[in-house]
Amino acid sequence: MSEPQEYVVTHRQRLEAHLGEFSSRQRTRMAEIYGVDENTPEAIATAWLSDPERFAEVVEEHVPAGSAWRVLEELVLEHDIGLSIGWATIRSRQILQRLGIAKTRRSEEGDLWAVIPGAIAAMLARRIQGQRPSLIMLLGRVSDEEIARLEALYGVDSEGSRIERVLRLAETFEQPDTVAQMVESLPNQDWIGDAMMVLELGGVCYWQQIYGYDLDPTWGEAPDEKIVPLMRTQDRQHQQDVAEHLLQAGVLFRFDDPVLHVPMVAVPEELWRELWTLGRRWLFDWIAQSFYDLSDQGARRAITPAPVDLQAVLKWLALELDREPLALSKGGNFNEASVSRLDAISEAPVNWEAVVSLATEARIFRAKKGRLDRGVEFELMLDVPRRRFARELLLEWVVGYSGERADRLMAEAIGLDDLWRRDAIYQLRQNDEMVPRWMTGTGVPTHETGGGWLRGAGEGSTDAVIFEAGLVMGFGIALKMTWLDLVSLLEPERWYTLDSLVEMLQCTAAATMFSQLGMVLEHQHSTVYLPYQRASFFMDTYHGPKFREWLEAILDELLVPLGAAQRSEGGDLVYLDTRQLRIESPAGWPEEHRAEIIQEILGDEELVFELPAQGGPELRSVSLIEEAQPARVSVAEPLKTLRGLVGDRRVARFDGRFLELVGGDAE
Repeated sequence: MSEPQEYVVTHRQRLEAHLGEFSSRQRTRMAEIYGVDENTPEAIATAWLSDPERFAEVVEEHVPAGSAWRVLEELVLEHDIGLSIGWATIRSRQILQRLGIAKTRRSEEGDLWAVIPGAIAAMLARRIQGQRPSLIMLLGRVSDEEIARLEALYGVDSEGSRIERVLRLAETFEQPDTVAQMVESLPNQDWIGDAMMVLELGGVCYWQQIYGYDLDPTWGEAPDEKIVPLMRTQDRQHQQDVAEHLLQAGVLFRFDDPVLHVPMVAVPEELWRELWTLGRRWLFDWIAQSFYDLSDQGARRAITPAPVDLQAVLKWLALELDREPLALSKGGNFNEASVSRLDAISEAPVNWEAVVSLATEARIFRAKKGRLDRGVEFELMLDVPRRRFARELLLEWVVGYSGERADRLMAEAIGLDDLWRRDAIYQLRQNDEMVPRWMTGTGVPTHETGGGWLRGAGEGSTDAVIFEAGLVMGFGIALKMTWLDLVSLLEPERWYTLDSLVEMLQCTAAATMFSQLGMVLEHQHSTVYLPYQRASFFMDTYHGPKFREWLEAILDELLVPLGAAQRSEGGDLVYLDTRQLRIESPAGWPEEHRAEIIQEILGDEELVFELPAQGGPELRSVSLIEEAQPARVSVAEPLKTLRGLVGDRRVARFDGRFLELVGGDAE
């Protein structure tokens, strides 16, 4: 969401500004209709607000049922946002304009639209069908006693008409310190988390999506059939205590769905920004705690054998290809003969499936007629400095161009809606759009996941699904990159526990989801579905093992092959060379945003977070070879040099760093 701004424009001022957009002649006609002595915006606004019932009666008298009333209802529900009304009849638009309710405008694209201020919506809230979780609409339908109770609770002036009091309460709820006051009033500040769960569902949802019990008119003495089966009495009582405190504080509002007649719960829109800011800060604090726990545990210990990096292996494979082809199986990996040939030479263990997958995804090699062949990036990527090579492949993984094996469990770990996933892949391919490799992995059933505006399978339009796919890709990029950025700040060449790395990945996923939720809340006029797990569920017991399996795949299929990581014998400790993990920003990603996020997470505005220079010069190993035909050469040499040194000889041994050559004068 955008940065909080001090609330300086009252609802009355908005109403006067709205009336000021009509001509003097139009306002004179309004004054006659409503029985107002003057035609100034101030006079008309005062008359409306001081006697809102009279205003509503005049509107009901002049707006006929049918098209005109339908337009009015839609505008009230979209108050202060605006609505495209090109579908409305000319007569309907004329009636609403004559009454001073909505002035029709034309957008730059030529579409007709209109917007009404919240004060008008408040005066008509009791007379229209439908609901919106703005305090103006929510309070418009509660009793006078409830309004008086909230006024007393938050020290709000109770003078004036009912509508004037509602508008003052709405303005009070928008003040930044109101949420802080609400949190401090709770017996346990963590109880505000229930309101954040409602935010994750777009700010309004079914009551039993949050609570496993129902309320009857006697406040919680619900019959047994309304209680979630097998729910423990103490859990039910705890949920009831939390709900009643939040309802009493005005953090939550309960109402019946006007169509389905089932209980709903909403957080007033006026609280969304501050609650979102608070929730995001809490999630950032969890990330920071996991980061500092990792920082404290980093330990030095012997590493045997030394990590073998992917670039070195690929240079050796290039030399092998110069001698004779390497055959592939139908699955695209080396066949048994090729593996036997390579294993006979390599002293270091190599994950051949990961090597071939990463090399072909990065287009360094390609499969051609059942054999491994050189790809379009062959010459470039094999001769870049070692750390830059690792960063380039990590960037490809972050964006989704590569790392399918590393991310085969990502969709399940983040709770990606599998029906949505299949639909999105189809729509993206139909529109010639990129499908991230991680999205090809199986997700989870629709009923187990989702945030924002939930919807059933197949209900989204093509445009909606493609737009949501962009959000999902952005989520994946932000999650991976933020986690890598944090890991890159750890001490290099140290051992860390796998559990702590998993915890930081989970916390980062939760914070990334909640951060993206801000965009959905800020554009509440659009019903955006976030087809992955909600932040409040990411730390659940169910997701822990899934994130652990995903991170183990990231290590085994990406970071270990790149030489940036190595796992202990039992797998619970991870050696990290963190110097390779800070990548360049993806195209179009604001670089300053990355530094700001890391500074915000760690609460350190002075933290220096420098990104690698794009395409800048980097250190290379200096060749120490003096012989014309040495028997042992380093794979750090440029590929052209290696080919010259090998000549007509062959590689007899490869230990991950050096090649032992036989044949020719070397034998």
